[in-house]
Amino acid sequence: MAEQQSIPPPIREPEVETTVSAPPPPPPPQNIPPPPPVGSQSTIPPPKQGVLERLDIDQDDIEEVTEKAKKGLGMLGRLARKGLERGAELAGQGLEKGAELASQGIEVAKDTIEERRAPSEPQPAPVYAPAPAPAPAPAPAPAPAPAGGNKFCPNCGQSASGPGKFCNHCGQKLE
Repeated sequence: MAEQQSIPPPIREPEVETTVSAPPPPPPPQNIPPPPPVGSQSTIPPPKQGVLERLDIDQDDIEEVTEKAKKGLGMLGRLARKGLERGAELAGQGLEKGAELASQGIEVAKDTIEERRAPSEPQPAPVYAPAPAPAPAPAPAPAPAPAGGNKFCPNCGQSASGPGKFCNHCGQKLE
């Protein structure tokens, strides 16, 4: 009999579960201080290591200065609040005074209107004495024409030379 060769089944590699994971976070940059603690109001980074030792400042000094700064800010806030309250009080007083003055002005205007509308008592017409009529001024006599041909204005007596028909001084028509 012929021997049958048996073919071994193909070898399967075991299935490995693969999961996609995020790459590891990048390392923090050098020389950047950590963020301030949660709840801290300071945005100023802490000093670099070694600076405090050179300045002869310890942590107690920093805490003392921090407390003084907080007290100063608290006092500044209270002063600002007092200033706002006082400003509001003065503004209220100004409004009251303005309303009072406006009311007085309205009363004066009403009184003036009433006075003008009230019928006034008839006043006797003033008696004027007739003024004496002024005496008419004598008309100036025309000046005789000089022999040289110069004319004179009959109104003002100024010399009127040239061929003009009116006086250059007063505008009177020349004869």
